Amino acid sequence: MKVSFTCSICGRHVSFWEVAYIGNSLVICKRCYPDYYVKHCPLVRRRLAGELPQSCNYCLYRSKCDEYIKSSLRSSGSMQ
Repeated sequence: MKVSFTCSICGRHVSFWEVAYIGNSLVICKRCYPDYYVKHCPLVRRRLAGELPQSCNYCLYRSKCDEYIKSSLRSSGSMQ
């Protein structure tokens, strides 16, 4: 019996080994997880305010977060 999950973000059917996160009725595949993590990280607000918390230096998704911060600042700057 092969168990298949559906990613809550991209809708792909993935095997158990391709699942990165399960919780709160969410299933997130390994392909979508870095984006999900960055958007829900509690330190993103501080980074948007110009801080760089020490723990961000060791984060596995730091480069992805840097991209997200830059694009967020660009889009908020164009709205002003």
